[in-house]
Amino acid sequence: MRYSRPRTGNRLRRAGVVAATTALAVAAGAAPAFAADVDFDLDVNAGPQGGGNTVTASASGLLASVTTPGARFVVGANTTCPATYSTTSAGSLTATVTKSDDDTAKIVVPAVALGSTYRVCMYVGTATGSVTQGKTTAIEAYVPEASTVSITPNAANPATTASPVSIVASSSGPWLQNQSTVSAIFTSATCPATYSATGATTATVTKNAANTTATISAPTTLTNGATYNVCYYNGTANTSVLLGKGQYSLVPAVSLSPQFGPSAGTNTLIIQSSTNFMSSGVTAPGVIFTRLACPNTYSNASDYVGASSPLPTKINNMRLSVKVPAGVVLGSSEASAQYKVCVYGGSTAGTSKLIAQPLNYTIAASVTVSSIAPASGPAQGGQEVVITGTNFPTAEGAQVSASLGGSELTNIKVNDLGTTLTGTTTSHAPGATTVSVTTLAGTKSALGTPYAYTYGITVSPNTAPVPASAGANPPIYIQGAGFSNLTPGAAPGVAATTTGAAVYLVDNTWYAGNQASRPVNAGAKAQCYDITVITDNELICTLDLYNGLGTANILGTAPTNTVPVGTYTIAIVNDVAAVGGPVADVGFSRISSGSTFTVASY
Repeated sequence: MRYSRPRTGNRLRRAGVVAATTALAVAAGAAPAFAADVDFDLDVNAGPQGGGNTVTASASGLLASVTTPGARFVVGANTTCPATYSTTSAGSLTATVTKSDDDTAKIVVPAVALGSTYRVCMYVGTATGSVTQGKTTAIEAYVPEASTVSITPNAANPATTASPVSIVASSSGPWLQNQSTVSAIFTSATCPATYSATGATTATVTKNAANTTATISAPTTLTNGATYNVCYYNGTANTSVLLGKGQYSLVPAVSLSPQFGPSAGTNTLIIQSSTNFMSSGVTAPGVIFTRLACPNTYSNASDYVGASSPLPTKINNMRLSVKVPAGVVLGSSEASAQYKVCVYGGSTAGTSKLIAQPLNYTIAASVTVSSIAPASGPAQGGQEVVITGTNFPTAEGAQVSASLGGSELTNIKVNDLGTTLTGTTTSHAPGATTVSVTTLAGTKSALGTPYAYTYGITVSPNTAPVPASAGANPPIYIQGAGFSNLTPGAAPGVAATTTGAAVYLVDNTWYAGNQASRPVNAGAKAQCYDITVITDNELICTLDLYNGLGTANILGTAPTNTVPVGTYTIAIVNDVAAVGGPVADVGFSRISSGSTFTVASY
């Protein structure tokens, strides 16, 4: 947080004085080792009690020939700086300094206290005996002020006895140092300079041992929908001074969908609640995105990205849509980043109040999907596929998933370049599916690169002898996918079924010809009966090897004699009535090593 205070009086232009002094010294033939006792400016000469913030000291030639400067803050705007860095005095505080260049340095403010004014003294180093190099003048003295504290949470539902809300205030340094008692008030007015409970709600404060946080249990009497200034003091007397201040809003929780999206935005989010959180005169809500905490009033500052093109749209009192601004982006080396989404009653800076609790929104680089190989595989899954594209996350533990028509891939691995994603298919009903990859940037579906699940099956056992009787027909167990929709129609020892699903033992002629239009005498040698679908991925049936089908039209063909010894394939037909007409490939199971069945002579 940047602090400043008004400066008055005429400023001495020190650069000219330094240059003139140096010129005189050179003319006298005695160039000094350092430009000692330079008066320097501070870019910010007021800040929070307890310090922890950084200020910049500057003057022409301030740190010429100085490599590792040191600094002290001494009480009193005109107090003489200690002669050396190691010289101690009452109220003298050491500070860390980082040289930027010969003219400027960054100083981390030490644990300064309210009620004191400090001269900042610069030294040529931090070793014993390091002498002074420069100092601030009286008008450049550093003055601690009440901290603008960070309150967590800064927005919540009203507290109740059953559901208390704990509020923690913190600042950049030990802003509660030297304070034995800390009090607080909640007020809709500006925080008074000294403690006053008039027109305010009081609260008990507990500070931590490091003097960096103050914790309050939110009062249960605060008004829902209101925004309060929370003011912290060093006691409850009317002379107790303001130590810090922040804001707290009592607003409802809302939800965000989706919670993830691509860097550079332009996608649309929906914000909604179970309450009418926009019913109180809200017609044109404002929304900003920020990596900081949501301010309690709308802000146009550079740290906040407003949704303005188009403006957020109020759908009803419980719901609004917002287009993510193009300025919601990743840093140059970031794989992902989290933003806060802040909703206001309008978009007037400093006036429009927060009307909902802050939301978390995560962005990542948008992925592309260009191809998948192979482009088809068995419906029961188990096939390794490689998806090619860009911006697949490579970090350890990064969120990435992929699916084919909603069936998730397993064992996902991404190459180091983020250009290929390898995974194993899971079961899916036969048919063409869409390839989708999901990351923190959202889900990218590649409509032009489909993957086809084919009707592959696995049979167990995969061999049986020629049966001596109908009672010796073997039961078989079939694994695949999409079985839930099958309507079995075969019965033992009767003509082949003409409708519904069927399981056949077929020879090679079954797979000859046009795959989309099966010949009616397609090489069926036997059928399964007592088909029982166990799950979508498995069924059992009894293979009627004793009553084999004839070689004529399989529709309505009566059983003839036992199936000859040989190697065959188990095939599933979704609907026998479609055999012989134009049907999709997925109406039939595919030949595979797992579907081979041998009728043996033993």
